[in-house]
Amino acid sequence: MPPQAKSAPIPDELALPRPNDFIPQNVDVKKVEGAEPKEVPALIADTPVSQLWWKKDDRFWVPRANFWVGMRSPLLDASPLNAATARLFTDLFRDFMSEETYAAELAGLKVSVMYSGGNIILSTSGYNDRLGVLMKTAVEKLKAFKIDPERFELLKDDVRARSALAEACSGATILTRR
Repeated sequence: MPPQAKSAPIPDELALPRPNDFIPQNVDVKKVEGAEPKEVPALIADTPVSQLWWKKDDRFWVPRANFWVGMRSPLLDASPLNAATARLFTDLFRDFMSEETYAAELAGLKVSVMYSGGNIILSTSGYNDRLGVLMKTAVEKLKAFKIDPERFELLKDDVRARSALAEACSGATILTRR
């Protein structure tokens, strides 16, 4: 190889991507032989503001886990406007996280944020070895969240259309019950 080729800068299009921090390093499972599978998770911590439930996969013994954080407020469902605003917030935040979400999905992890019945739920699932990294990344993104005005306009129209559809379906349900 000519010396000038060795020192030539690498074009951005040919550069390697940064390492994926979400790829699991440890997929071992501590299997307990002869253990009777439990049907429901155990409540291991209960405080006035939180509950922590835990259940080991004692049926299939795979190194996967799910982690949910629910933020509940009666104000979210206090009016249709509040509910639509909560829905818009979750859509905007999901959009804001899409780059990190892509890297996580390539490594077998998933992060989701949704609005449901007075709750905004942040959930992660996948290989338990890197789930903490994903949840930490999601919480850091939540703290740094800034609304992009262009994305706001686009997603606002989407929420408006979904709200109108939900209202129409609700009206149709009421009419068909009479």
